[in-house]
Amino acid sequence: MPSFIESAKKHLATGNAALVPIISQYICQERVESEEGQWVKELFLRAYSPELRLSSMLWLLKQHRYLNDLSAETGFSESALLEAIQSSPRIVRFPVLDCEGSSCLARAMVYVISSSHPRALALCGSRNLECSHLAELSGISCVIGFDMNIEGRSWQLAVLAALLDKNVIARDDLAFSGVVLEKGEIAPAESIIAKKTCCEAQEINLVSRVKTTSQLQEWLNSHIIPLPVLQYNGSENELRSWQTLLEVKVKESYAWFSYELLEDFHGITRKDLAISESVNLAFEAKAWQDFLGHQVQNRFDSLEHRLSPKKALWFYAGQISALQLGIGAIFGFKRALAILQLDFSSSSYKQVFTLHGSQNARELKNVSISDKACKKVEGHLQITEPESKELGLIIYLGSHNPIGEAQEFCRTQLQVRNFLVIKAKENQGVLDLKENWLRWIQEINSLLNHAREEYHWKRIHLFQTAPTAICMALGIAIGHFLPVDVYHYQFGAEEPKYRKVFSMDRVMSYKEVEI
Repeated sequence: MPSFIESAKKHLATGNAALVPIISQYICQERVESEEGQWVKELFLRAYSPELRLSSMLWLLKQHRYLNDLSAETGFSESALLEAIQSSPRIVRFPVLDCEGSSCLARAMVYVISSSHPRALALCGSRNLECSHLAELSGISCVIGFDMNIEGRSWQLAVLAALLDKNVIARDDLAFSGVVLEKGEIAPAESIIAKKTCCEAQEINLVSRVKTTSQLQEWLNSHIIPLPVLQYNGSENELRSWQTLLEVKVKESYAWFSYELLEDFHGITRKDLAISESVNLAFEAKAWQDFLGHQVQNRFDSLEHRLSPKKALWFYAGQISALQLGIGAIFGFKRALAILQLDFSSSSYKQVFTLHGSQNARELKNVSISDKACKKVEGHLQITEPESKELGLIIYLGSHNPIGEAQEFCRTQLQVRNFLVIKAKENQGVLDLKENWLRWIQEINSLLNHAREEYHWKRIHLFQTAPTAICMALGIAIGHFLPVDVYHYQFGAEEPKYRKVFSMDRVMSYKEVEI
């Protein structure tokens, strides 16, 4: 193995890249003698390899050698440069392409230092590159090193991310590619498909579609990330259209959000956020049970795991009312949630439940409002067979009146003759979309709890016409702890038009057989 001086002289004379790992090994393992420091300085000043230039600078700083030369070359004071060895660098990755179009991952090592004026200096091959706009945009001055030769400017997004990220630990799950412009806009990088393919092969996400510095900062540092989930049965084009409307609603509170960046930062796609089938659910229990088991049961846990360590604020909207009861039971009441209702008149989503922060989902459950104190609904408990332990629960908040048909179905098909009928006191079928609907569920849950206190029902048969948001919230409130069978009404179906589609208390343990 050639000596350090032999290798340094030959590399400086010929630019032989094969000598770079040999020289780096001498420097990094501190096998350079004190009298050889002159050659380390020459490597810093003239080596074509960014890796050699960086390791040479760090060695000289640790040895307190040639500090005046380092200061003259970089434009930073000696004391500022010495700060580079007092803490670990911020390390971030970015994809690069060679002249043949092959891609690999490079690393940028960002050393934060003090400066009277914001400055960022990149140690490139045989030259220094001023990129002080990165320091101005982040408010942090730095010296930047690389572990391989680079061309172009697409590494700038990676460095800006390293400067803006309050979690300064190396991000092994992300790479970045984009050109940072002077005023903070971020331009797309070239050859992004090849770069993304490279990152996918390494099983890391590539952040490439961020558009501004402020947007980047929010995605890096926000502890809460909005997750818009939509339950929809229909065509892919229709689903995408409704998802776009849902995104518009999320942006009202989180202007920096986009589906594209959710995918870039966390690998969560539009498809992951859709609880959907391209065709209507068959009018049979097994289809509904399988849908809840396959499409819903582990979805929320899985998305939270992919988002970790950040927390989710769920924005949820559904399409089929009865299905929302089961989805709500699976969702649970421990997650932060906003439930949205579609306003058909304006083709937009309205937030009607805000269940996070000071008003979390426990507000749905821990209530006891007396019959007389109810302002939104009224309940009528009709007990014909007090010895029976089964109850028909009929909720009438929609435009279609289910009471007569539901009671007839209970009597003839289920032999159930005890009923709790809950209906709106006013504005039947036209709940105000400008209100917080929390009170509706609190009153419904209270009336149900009062009926349970006296009779201890072993099985409750639930029939409803209500907005999807009400059903989702009621599913959360009831949970999968009450013995509730849910029935769905199918217009145009053969008699009986009502059928049981799932049981709330069994919603978490579906199998491949009909219950």
